Amino acid sequence: MQFFVENDLNWTVSKRPMTFDYDGQSIEIPNKFAVVRDDNQTLLGVVSKDYEPVQNSSLLAQVEPLESEGMLTRENTGYLNDGAKVFVQSKFAEEFVVAGDNTTAMVSLLNGHGSGVATRIGLTAVRVICSNTFVMAMQDLDVRITHRLGANERVLTNTFVRDYVNERMKVYAQNMEAIARTECSKGSFDTFIKTVYKKTDLSKMKQYNDLEYLFRNGAGNNGRTFADALNAVTEFNTHRSSKRAARRFVSNQFGPAATISNRAFQVALAAV
Repeated sequence: MQFFVENDLNWTVSKRPMTFDYDGQSIEIPNKFAVVRDDNQTLLGVVSKDYEPVQNSSLLAQVEPLESEGMLTRENTGYLNDGAKVFVQSKFAEEFVVAGDNTTAMVSLLNGHGSGVATRIGLTAVRVICSNTFVMAMQDLDVRITHRLGANERVLTNTFVRDYVNERMKVYAQNMEAIARTECSKGSFDTFIKTVYKKTDLSKMKQYNDLEYLFRNGAGNNGRTFADALNAVTEFNTHRSSKRAARRFVSNQFGPAATISNRAFQVALAAV
């Protein structure tokens, strides 16, 4: 079961040769290495010789300078699955008006230690009105760094976070304003939901009634625009997709709900 633990991530991992005992001798397994937490010796995964661990310190280095400058404030730091996945989230100090709502952005960084998860750097935008989270669904700006030679250097030299803090949030605000100006009829909403969830028969969608209700009655919604349609999807994901808050958090930041919210943004933007 996935669960997350709040933690300062002040620990390292190392890639160690894997061996087995045969007839009293220790035999090294070719091209197989263990990724191990150095603080408690927990095995986090098995990787190949070409794998380069990205240390937690490299991830933290993306946000710590901006936090010290007062541009970001740390919100969440921790790990999942004993440390096989780690995450850092920091919130923008500045708020933006997006589609009529005061909105702030959250930098989300995810890294996998031997778990098959690349280093990911992306943004979510949080509507102050209800703590509803948008995925910053601009795929050309979403950073994915694989654990190959030079991975730590690529993370340390990446400017994604600073670029967003300085200018990219304005682009997102402009896109959301355009979505908020585009009318969405009941028929358009149904087509939107079919496209986002890749369904052909809405009568078989158990969440459809909730989504339609949120389209018309969700926080700040009145069932008129594609912003209302997008809000319905993201509010469902953040508040109703699971009874367990921890599961919703994982899904919205790193799992299926994040993918759905991302797709919803793209579909809404295509309708503008």
